Amino acid sequence: MKYINCPECNDNGRTSEVCRCDEVNRQLDRFVMQNFVFVYILDGAYRVLDINDSQAVGKKLINEGWKHTATMKPETWMEFFLNGSETERFEAIESISA
Repeated sequence: MKYINCPECNDNGRTSEVCRCDEVNRQLDRFVMQNFVFVYILDGAYRVLDINDSQAVGKKLINEGWKHTATMKPETWMEFFLNGSETERFEAIESISA
């Protein structure tokens, strides 16, 4: 059995048969991104998708002319929006409409 040192995980010389750093990082990225939504806009209409829906149909939307305008944590954006002044609310909407 051949063992390899993993230059990515910096594990002080431990070796493993197969490096799983990439797999772990992909799973972590997916977990972190599950808390985000992806905003698309076309002709003033909005589509807001979670990570699963964005991965499933995001490219199709873009091919249909939709523009990905924002990736955000919805709770953070809503808190800012709800606590903001009228001007700040307008700016928040404009920031995801560009």
